Amino acid sequence: MYSTLSRTLGRRWVFRGLARNPLARMTDRVEAFAILGVLLTALLVVPTAVQSGTDAYSADLRAIAEQTRSLHSTNAEVLRGTVQGAQRYSTGLPVLVQWREGSQTRTGRTTFSTPTSTGQQVVIWLDQKGNVVDAPRRKADAQLTAFVRSAGVWLGAVALSVLIAYLVRRLLDRVRANAWERELQLLAHNDDGWANRRI
Repeated sequence: MYSTLSRTLGRRWVFRGLARNPLARMTDRVEAFAILGVLLTALLVVPTAVQSGTDAYSADLRAIAEQTRSLHSTNAEVLRGTVQGAQRYSTGLPVLVQWREGSQTRTGRTTFSTPTSTGQQVVIWLDQKGNVVDAPRRKADAQLTAFVRSAGVWLGAVALSVLIAYLVRRLLDRVRANAWERELQLLAHNDDGWANRRI
């Protein structure tokens, strides 16, 4: 109830500051424009944020395609699996694997995000020299990066506009406080000539 009332009064205050209200001071109008600037920024920055995410997504897709062309996958067998419960919060668990390359049997180390067991069949990625490398990024990774980029641009722009509006309001509050102080001083020391009246 109180929050709804405060929001309604806040909207009306902004509209009064922007309208031709004779009671509205210049500081009220400036503060209303600052708040309106925050709202406009939140709307107008959306296309820029979306374009930034789209550019990041396209760049990631090109990088993934290039990386995928230089790598190839093969089946391998886990020689020494990860210990269950070890490195529970780690993003990469080291694993010793073995695979066949032509008539040769090769071994190497790689990492997996989930625990593995000895003898388990897994898919590993090799570079052009036959060395074990990390798996290429996926399309979902590019989508996540694009979303984070878009959200970051939007939040950054809105946060900057909110900060500017806050600083403007602090400045205006100081101006209003000084004006009140001047009015109180005049009220306290101005007796409309009664001190000079002849008795």
